[in-house]
Amino acid sequence: MRCLIMLKYLMSKTSMVISLIIVFLFSMNGTVFGAVSPLYDYVSLGDSLAAGQTPYGNNDSYGYTNIIVNKLADAGVLGGYGDYGVSGWTTQNVLNQVTTDTDVQSALNNAEIVTLDIGANDIFRVIEWANQLSTMTPQQTLQTYPGSMETAELQSLLISSKTLEQKITAILGIEITAVQFKLEKIIQAIKVCRPDTKIYVMGYYNALPDMPRFLPLLEQLDDKIRLAATSNGATYVDTQASMNKHLTKYLPGDVHPTVQGYRTIAQDFWGFIQTDFLRGLN
Repeated sequence: MRCLIMLKYLMSKTSMVISLIIVFLFSMNGTVFGAVSPLYDYVSLGDSLAAGQTPYGNNDSYGYTNIIVNKLADAGVLGGYGDYGVSGWTTQNVLNQVTTDTDVQSALNNAEIVTLDIGANDIFRVIEWANQLSTMTPQQTLQTYPGSMETAELQSLLISSKTLEQKITAILGIEITAVQFKLEKIIQAIKVCRPDTKIYVMGYYNALPDMPRFLPLLEQLDDKIRLAATSNGATYVDTQASMNKHLTKYLPGDVHPTVQGYRTIAQDFWGFIQTDFLRGLN
């Protein structure tokens, strides 16, 4: 009788140990018993698109980055969020931001996810300047140039190019290459803050559908953005294909999308983020 009692006691102890091991193993996999999912910090950088500017001239704080934040929160994996997009900014602005702003650098140190859209303003400013080129004096041309070329380089190019179209084409080609160079520096600076950060870089949609002559220029810009991203370990996010499906609806007379357009852009990003961070999570 004593032996039988002892045997039952040992069996109950063994069963308890096995149960504890099972609980431990399953909790390590994050699949049962209310295991906590990992949390990810997210930082957004860029221009007016990152800032959420609408076609109506206001920032309603519901751009594609806010939609990504909501998706991360709904999935239960959102940690911190730093929103550093600024309307009108160029690649030089963001480069200065990530290399000198200690608050931004601190946020990047903790960020597993970074989204970035930048470069269009670099080109749009030069296009606006080029539209006035035929009416400006040589001195005004040099004094008002908004691009990155040194004065001597610009002057030499203007002299060597024969027609106005040749001048503009050459200048824009140089500025698009400058975008690539600065974007590479931005990505590298982000990785200095945290080498394992996943960086998602947006390719621009056709923001000027009523001016088809500029589409090849935008595609050239996207090619340089893609090259800068992929050659530096970042993910390039194409937005042209999805935005083209309802471009008139998403861009009612302005380069900035409606909220519906922002949702489409956010979904382009989300496809990559979901694969990188949410695969296998319940």
